[in-house]
Amino acid sequence: MNRYFAGASLAVMVIASAASAQDISTTIAGTVQTAAGVPVAGAKLVILHIPSGSRSTTTTSANGQFEATGLRVGGPYSVTIAADGFQGQTISDISSGAGDTFQLNAQLQPADSGDAIVISASRLKRSGVLTTGSETSFSAADITSVSSAGRDIRDVARRDPLTSFDPSNRSLSIAGNQARSNRFTIDGVAVQDDFGLNQGGLPSLRGIVSLAAIGEFSVKSAPFDVGNGNFTGGTLDAVLKSGTNDYHVNGYYEIGGKGLTGRNVRGLVAAQALPFRDYGAFVSGPIIKDKLFAALNYERLSEGNPVITSGIFGEGAPNAIPGIGDSTTFADDRGVVDQIRNIIKTRYKYDALNTFVQLPERDRKISAKVDWNITDGQRLSLTYINHFNSVPSAGGGSNNSATSPNVGLQSNSYQATEATKVYQGQLNSRWTDRFSTEVRLSYRDYKRGQIGYGDTGFGQFATCTNPTDIITGTNPTNNATNCGANAQVTGGTDQFRQSNALATNNLNGQFIAKYKIGDHRLKLQLEGTQQRVNNVFIPSSR
Repeated sequence: MNRYFAGASLAVMVIASAASAQDISTTIAGTVQTAAGVPVAGAKLVILHIPSGSRSTTTTSANGQFEATGLRVGGPYSVTIAADGFQGQTISDISSGAGDTFQLNAQLQPADSGDAIVISASRLKRSGVLTTGSETSFSAADITSVSSAGRDIRDVARRDPLTSFDPSNRSLSIAGNQARSNRFTIDGVAVQDDFGLNQGGLPSLRGIVSLAAIGEFSVKSAPFDVGNGNFTGGTLDAVLKSGTNDYHVNGYYEIGGKGLTGRNVRGLVAAQALPFRDYGAFVSGPIIKDKLFAALNYERLSEGNPVITSGIFGEGAPNAIPGIGDSTTFADDRGVVDQIRNIIKTRYKYDALNTFVQLPERDRKISAKVDWNITDGQRLSLTYINHFNSVPSAGGGSNNSATSPNVGLQSNSYQATEATKVYQGQLNSRWTDRFSTEVRLSYRDYKRGQIGYGDTGFGQFATCTNPTDIITGTNPTNNATNCGANAQVTGGTDQFRQSNALATNNLNGQFIAKYKIGDHRLKLQLEGTQQRVNNVFIPSSR
């Protein structure tokens, strides 16, 4: 199935569009005047991103105004101003976030006032970051300070006062809207759950990039920019860290499980200690100083997941399954289950696998970003994301019901897998002091599977553990079986997992042009998206 969307928008018009752009650059703009408030025309400004040495040069117009767009997010920046007949001036400590504008209003003194001076931006009147709409922004330092056991970006987003977080499914509502209606972007690429299977709205249980790789994150409930669209809730926008002229290396390793987990908390005894391991590393630095930079991040997690709460007596589950075989005791429960497994393997050449209490959840995140300062007016940014997540689910599962107990084998469980790959490139160009453009091309590939353990070519089956019981179920669709108060053993690929897969890919192109006319700023945005969806769901196809 193909879907095509196209949107065009102009800042001075109100029209419907499918625009979904996230601005991943920043702007520094303002005025240069004399102490008496007279505009200084023709003043030259050199805007320097200190960590990377990136430069942008512009001049003031006849009314003393200037604007530099397409700059790196963050900072700090310094702005050096030079004009004939005036004392030189450098303004330091300027920082501005994605999509924001730092308003800088400078006053120059006559040349005979002395040597050039350096002023902190915080000391200037009527200067600071201008934001539109309701927004909460988080820097890399803010993100690091947030405690997140699951290392999930939603633990950061919930600090916004307009968000509401549901811990049962990790869904995040913004301003009272449904979580699935939010837009989530990374470096301008929309990566939210297109198909709507995840209650949390993200394309995976834990997010697709590591917290260590994010340089800035913002939550917006009502963004004003005409380029924002393709959502009815709110927006969650992340910008990945870029390399600078300094090398940065950091890593971490976390481990938990037996011997590291408390077994008795206020009189409550934990049934089992689940293994846990999470490690990762972030590396960034220059490839060519002042010119070419890279940032890489890798994270891997493995965590035991308590898939079931009932199992064979004495094998670690909190609750024992009654009625296995023809005995009222638990003496030979393991022998009965193994006998059934061996019959299936010998007779039908199928390994139904064993019983289990916990299965591992796995998560892997890789991201890379390259920035190239082509010229003072052109900057190219490339982003790559590769994520894989596998979460076990018990399918029918084991239960200790007094009327219909069940022993679930691992072959009746499945892995819910999600894999996302993102490729993105953006070129920011300043052609004149008034005209600038952004060209962005991105591709996202998403695959979701529900894969049974073992040989998935064998369908679901159920067997009574008491040889005198008679199977009374007659519905072949759901393999209904009734063994009375005695337990049954269930194995084989779950009926709803036998043919169940989803794949989507999105190709998106954007062109944004900005033109300044006097006190007015015009913005033209053209955008096209091609989306392909392949969904397969055939119950009981084996």
